[in-house]
Amino acid sequence: GRIAPVAIAPYPEADAMPMPAPVPLAPPVSSLQRNIGNAFRFAFFARVTEGIMPVSWGQVMSFALLSMAAPIAWALAALGGKGYWNLTSLPDATFHVPVLLFAVVLVAQALLCVEKTLALLQAFLMIAFAIDVIYYALFFALYRLPDGIDASFAFPLAYYGCALWMAVACAVAAMRLAGVNIPGGVVNTRLAPLLISGLCIALPLSTVNRDRSLWEEDYRQEKKAAPVARNDITSEDNFYRQPILLEQELAAVRPQRNGATEAFFIGVAGYGHEDVFRREIDSVTKLFRQRFDADGHTIRLINNPKLAASAPIASVTSLRASLKRVADMMNSEEDVLVLFLTSHGSETHRFSMELWPMQFKELDPVKLRSLLDESGIKNRVVVVSACYSGGFINALKNDDTLVITASAPDRNSFGCNNENDWTYFGRAYFDEALRKTFSFIEAFELAKPVIAEREKKEDFKPSNPQMSVGKNISATLERLQAQLADPALRVAAMEAAGKLKSPTDAASRYAAQRFDREFIAQSVRVCKTAAQHSGPEVIVAAQPDAYGGLNADSSLWPQLVGAWQRYIDEVCDRTSDPLMLRTMYAQLLREAATRQDVNAMQQFTDTATGAGWLRTEKITELRMTAELARIQTEYQTRHYKTFLDEQKRIYKAFQNDLKGRK
Repeated sequence: GRIAPVAIAPYPEADAMPMPAPVPLAPPVSSLQRNIGNAFRFAFFARVTEGIMPVSWGQVMSFALLSMAAPIAWALAALGGKGYWNLTSLPDATFHVPVLLFAVVLVAQALLCVEKTLALLQAFLMIAFAIDVIYYALFFALYRLPDGIDASFAFPLAYYGCALWMAVACAVAAMRLAGVNIPGGVVNTRLAPLLISGLCIALPLSTVNRDRSLWEEDYRQEKKAAPVARNDITSEDNFYRQPILLEQELAAVRPQRNGATEAFFIGVAGYGHEDVFRREIDSVTKLFRQRFDADGHTIRLINNPKLAASAPIASVTSLRASLKRVADMMNSEEDVLVLFLTSHGSETHRFSMELWPMQFKELDPVKLRSLLDESGIKNRVVVVSACYSGGFINALKNDDTLVITASAPDRNSFGCNNENDWTYFGRAYFDEALRKTFSFIEAFELAKPVIAEREKKEDFKPSNPQMSVGKNISATLERLQAQLADPALRVAAMEAAGKLKSPTDAASRYAAQRFDREFIAQSVRVCKTAAQHSGPEVIVAAQPDAYGGLNADSSLWPQLVGAWQRYIDEVCDRTSDPLMLRTMYAQLLREAATRQDVNAMQQFTDTATGAGWLRTEKITELRMTAELARIQTEYQTRHYKTFLDEQKRIYKAFQNDLKGRK
């Protein structure tokens, strides 16, 4: 029984037959690649079924991570390598994941398809990824539009529109995956996913302030250059003293005076490692106390290690508390909040609040608007001095708000060096323009060309400061401006506030009649008018080299004129202070005359004849003061050249005498 092996001969023509060429195989498409395409199909309301959409927990995790990628890519493109990974923003960056999960659970219950919860969650994350890519690509394009194209309306439209788009796309995708016939069927079945998506997706994602980027702007090189102060926030005493400092700062704010339109000022120096921001807030606070009658109405929030023991830090929390305190002290219909923020800013429109090693949330336009709305303050002047600060305008503007920024949304501002006393914007707007006018709007128009000239001289790309004026705020600001510009109105406000108490004796009553509102107003005007006869323009006209050759053609001329204006404002306002004049005059009158004489004077001025005499006396005195000032200036100008020549001759003789002694 053995079967012999059979030899099988080869196919006779096998060697002669040509072998077919190998067919190249296309690389397999991965599930993730396929679903990235499906994500954009979902976003544009195309039908995607589970048959062409691989579903797994791995896919869910992949799209949860991918949905965080778009804001990071945006920050990397905007900041380049000038950044660092800030993992404290991770809760903000992942906020959308639990939001979408919550919406998925409700939608699955409403559509009676709990078994498809995983597919729905994956679809929602895919849609979030696709719309975020489109959203940030749109922003990238808008920021790089040529100069002269105003696309400011597009930013809020894109922000809120994409949140609504995501909600509708999620609702449509859920109904299709659940097998709901969208054109027909039960109305409630179609409405439920739309309502849930609107309330649980569009609403939180468009209203909750989030810092989604984990790549933050890095100022660490500047920190290394900044001197390390012993008096820093890490000291235990300073750390625990901060709540007390904030409480003291807020407690110093006094209530407004009835019947007067008043300015309340909050200054915020956000970046703590350069002194220019601290100096700027200190100077502007002083300006508002002296020139804008805001003494007792100011709050300073400053991040600076040198002031850790003496000034409250600037943070979102301290700003919220400050706004609440001002709201409690002011009349929301009459008074005005002036909020000035100065710091670094980023292309992603975050206002830096930083004081190493503290960790603060940076302030963005949406968060600032929510803080202002939360406070209930109606009349607002918000000035933001930072790079890219124009990005704050759209979020902050309304009918009762004036918004001023140091730059356009896509431009840098300049001058924030540690050695400077002012930024370019701060000096031009506050230190120069607001010394000449009480109008915040006019000051902007005065400052803008000055800033442009300085930037041109330094060969900087123009910062292009921005302004938005609400239709209702102008009338309120005009009332404030009129009161500040007219000393008579200021006297009235002081009387209403009880600062000028009713006179109790004859000398005080006579002094009050002598230095009434109108006389003080005219006195200030005469003082400031007379001062112009001896200002820098007059001096240079008489003696061109009086300031070493500095003249109106110099870029530094506005600083000289501003310094002169500050000097004149201070002198004329202080020497015409009604409380000082009335008190001094009454005291001198008591010393120069007997009580009986003073009583007789006061009784005489109470009559019609006496009142007329006093009125004529005051008019004559004011006119005489003005005429004497004119004559004095005329003689000074005429003989100033002679004095200078004599001065040079004497100095030359002095030098020769010194040489002779040697």
